[in-house]
Amino acid sequence: MKLKAVSIMMILSLLVSLFPFQAVGAESLTLTDISNKRPGDQVTLSGETSLSEVIVKVFDPNETLYYVDVATTSAQGIFSQSFTLPAQAAVGTYTVQAGKGALVVSKNFTVSSGGSVDTGNPKPSITLSVTGDSQKGTILSKTTVELQANDTPYSVLKRTLGSQVESSGSDSSLYVTGISDLKEFDRGPASGWMYSVNCVFLSEGADTKQLKNGDSVEWRYTLNLGKDLSCGSGPASSTSTPNLSSEVDQALRTVSILPSNHLPIDQQTGKTIAVINSNAKMTSQQMEQIRKLLQTNQINLSEKVISNEEKQISDSQKEVSLTVPAQALTSATTITIKKGTMEDRKEIVSAIYEFGPNGTRFDKPVTLSLKVPLDVSDLNPLALVWLDEQTLQWIPIPAVVDAKTGIITGLVDHFTKFAVIDRNKLTVQPKPELVHAMTKAVQSIQSKDSLSDWEIFALAKYGVPIPPGYLASVERTLTENKGTFRKVTDLQRMALGVLAAGGNPTSIVGYNLIEKIYNHERLTMQGTNGVIFALLALDSGNYEMPAHATWNREKLLSWLLQQKNATGGWPLAPGDESSVDITAMALSALSPYQQQEEVKKAIEKAVNWLSLVQLENGRYLEQKEENSESISQVIQGLAAVGIDPLDPKFVKPKGNLLTSLLSYQQVNGGFSHQAGQASNPIATEQALTALVAYDYFLKGKGSIYPSNRPSDNHYLDEALISPWARHAVGKSREYKIMGGVSSTAPRFAPKELLTRV
Repeated sequence: MKLKAVSIMMILSLLVSLFPFQAVGAESLTLTDISNKRPGDQVTLSGETSLSEVIVKVFDPNETLYYVDVATTSAQGIFSQSFTLPAQAAVGTYTVQAGKGALVVSKNFTVSSGGSVDTGNPKPSITLSVTGDSQKGTILSKTTVELQANDTPYSVLKRTLGSQVESSGSDSSLYVTGISDLKEFDRGPASGWMYSVNCVFLSEGADTKQLKNGDSVEWRYTLNLGKDLSCGSGPASSTSTPNLSSEVDQALRTVSILPSNHLPIDQQTGKTIAVINSNAKMTSQQMEQIRKLLQTNQINLSEKVISNEEKQISDSQKEVSLTVPAQALTSATTITIKKGTMEDRKEIVSAIYEFGPNGTRFDKPVTLSLKVPLDVSDLNPLALVWLDEQTLQWIPIPAVVDAKTGIITGLVDHFTKFAVIDRNKLTVQPKPELVHAMTKAVQSIQSKDSLSDWEIFALAKYGVPIPPGYLASVERTLTENKGTFRKVTDLQRMALGVLAAGGNPTSIVGYNLIEKIYNHERLTMQGTNGVIFALLALDSGNYEMPAHATWNREKLLSWLLQQKNATGGWPLAPGDESSVDITAMALSALSPYQQQEEVKKAIEKAVNWLSLVQLENGRYLEQKEENSESISQVIQGLAAVGIDPLDPKFVKPKGNLLTSLLSYQQVNGGFSHQAGQASNPIATEQALTALVAYDYFLKGKGSIYPSNRPSDNHYLDEALISPWARHAVGKSREYKIMGGVSSTAPRFAPKELLTRV
């Protein structure tokens, strides 16, 4: 058996290669059309199939997993599953998937905010327009195009105009060089074709941006690298964002999110707000004047907006202002603005403003401004946000705060509830789907008669009592094997489990598991895994190693760094291709050493590689198959090194790490190894560990693998320093009097000869 298969089976139980694809044969499946709905309606998912059971999943308009269950097929080959939409269900297009294994079919249905509902099943579509320069004029006026699977701005352009479209490159490097005989450089060295989606010009490849129902795509010809373009037909106005001053517009360019952003504020790593006039911040007297004015100001506005005209709406005190550009709406709409409060959310520094009709979407971003008394010392943590009423999370929109006037201006593509918050006062809100998934997984594991070391580890990190018989079972295993194990990973796994259960790995029925790890003669025989989990086990309790130890932290760290491939990933065995699972586990092991420059660079490169090889659906291929365990390991690794698993790098067009992992969870709470399979104990224990790791990250609790080695005044070989001198040596490093003998690792070498320079 290959070394990789053995290691995966014995260490982290990554039994990827042991789960074959299920045969599809002549299986059949049809899904009945679903009529359009309103919030509060019942949704029935039904159809006919030759399968004995069907997994049904529903994804909301944000492509987030919304509902999942297993429907049992009747003797007549019919399945049916129903659920009720909540009163606050998001409006838009929902995608239903039904199937098992490789046999999956899908349907769409639309949830609207009110009014009559078309009982048919309208096909998704986008609008497309193509405009040349002043000589060429309009090539294609605004046209509705049926949306097909995996459509991009390039695919709809090519399908509509055919041979009129010329391009070079492919995928992310695809570039449209000409449309209707108007080509790049025809009007100068800075001329060429650009595209926008919902009035946002994008730099990513035109064949990589995934379109969704209702998107507006414009292809425009620029004469000077886009500086002359604005959204909509005709030449650019004085600013690239209509109705904004040049100062606000320029500041908005420095913000890293888009008006269509749906990533919550606590998951944002980029800039969400820009500050102007910071040197002229309002005085305390001005703040008090604004506060008194706003306390008595009531807002309840209702005005009709015509689609082909720009409309500005504001209250008499200019507390709230809204500008709807022409052509932002497809039909006349009565817009409402109401002012309210949410006293239970301490992070809010403004009122709550509800814009209606709730769920209204715009073809062009609208400009929203709120006046706020800026009585905070630092304006940069402020954010203009909307409330996701399903998850109760704040979603930021690109905004600019004027320190002089207290006016915060932002761009958004839909209506809901808006407010200004202070991120420093933000209380982490539990993710309902995360809490639900962890609870079900815990129940699944607790229902078993006997538990593995990793199941014990996961339960302990989740925070439930450990079965009293676990430590006794470990003692029996050690006694039966006389404390000797051929595979070092047996010891490492056991040490982590014992520590998590409240035991002492250095003394359990007369055996010191830690000593057996650092002196194990076969520590590298299982490849990279042995070294990775040696570091995790040794650092879990900051255990010291004597001078005569076969392995110490410096040797382990050096060996691990040497195995890294040029791609940035780690293999299981030296010389093999990089492995997603091993690379992710290496991140967990390296996390306590991030202050070292060589480790920091290795982590950055590994993270970039993991993002690069992630699939469009948010999953990974390991051993040429998609599986849940790889996702679990990546979530653990990223959380350990302080990177949000929902960082934009890991949010792909058709899924992210969290939604992808949750798609493997079964009705009984367990997780399957592959899609369409039954729950698997190994996949379940790893999934629970990953979900708990993500929960630790959100709560700022650090890695699930405890370590007391983060400070810069520690040496890897400090155990060799005489006790009477250890404190002084640590202080000398802290004060930068001495830096050790190595430029890549903090090593003091107290037993070596002293040299002077």
